[in-house]
Amino acid sequence: MKNRLPLPTVKRLSLYLRAFEELDHRGITHISSKGLSEILEIPDTQIRKDLSFIGKTGRRGKGYPVRDLIQRIREILGLKSYIPVILVGVGNLGSALLASKLLKHRGFRIVGAFDVDVSKIGKKFCDVRIQDDSKIPEFVKEYGIKLAILTTPGEAAQHTAEILVSAGISGILNFTPENLSVPPYVKVHNVDFTIEMEFLNYLVNAEVLE
Repeated sequence: MKNRLPLPTVKRLSLYLRAFEELDHRGITHISSKGLSEILEIPDTQIRKDLSFIGKTGRRGKGYPVRDLIQRIREILGLKSYIPVILVGVGNLGSALLASKLLKHRGFRIVGAFDVDVSKIGKKFCDVRIQDDSKIPEFVKEYGIKLAILTTPGEAAQHTAEILVSAGISGILNFTPENLSVPPYVKVHNVDFTIEMEFLNYLVNAEVLE
């Protein structure tokens, strides 16, 4: 779509996609906004608004066509069956991401892993050979990589991000605690588990004010 969608809507599209894929797996061809609301615990008014942004409206008495929505949402999110990604920093978290099948299931393939630890370089982990991070520029150029996952120690994050940017990476999933300084054309999404845990702890322990 040429018009930008509201970012909260884009995030919810991923939730809708998973729900529609599960419905399709179960052989369900149509679902109402109310039915989807019950599954995702999102107000049906919000669902109708979000789906109207992508040019889809449900038919009265029948609902939304599940497979059409799957195709449309995948198209908008730019999802393909094969999206190459590199990972930089093969520590505990990096290794866990390499071993996980979740990314591959969604079409994201970690095709290259990089580290500065000489004891790791040259070894294979989950069929991915670990390379020295000095090889990042030529690897990114050769395979046309646009996305990178950053799981280095915090003190190495900014320097590594600069290497990624100069290599041609335009999207970084940042698992480090550092706020990266990158050009505006490079998109960074920060994932901080500690913030999520603090929020969860608040929900568990705080009094809910009506």
